[in-house]
Amino acid sequence: MVQGVTMAGTIRPLQRPVPLRQSVYDALIDLIVGGELPSGQHMVETDLARQLGVSRQPIREALHRRRPKAGWTCGPARAPSCTCPPIRKWTSC
Repeated sequence: MVQGVTMAGTIRPLQRPVPLRQSVYDALIDLIVGGELPSGQHMVETDLARQLGVSRQPIREALHRRRPKAGWTCGPARAPSCTCPPIRKWTSC
């Protein structure tokens, strides 16, 4: 900006991209609701990461984001897999 020159309010804030963990979370919900991940099926981090084309970290973040809301159940850290919930639990998402 040149000293003494102001812009007439035409600058808009930049739009921020959606975090990868949010995109992964949304994709997991779509897969469950769409029936591609059936109720009771184990969701393994490495398999999901490969299928979605991301690393395991955003998968892990997405899985643990839903966990406190009782949507899916996750096993211990040594065996990172989760179980899809029954479809009726997703009606409030």
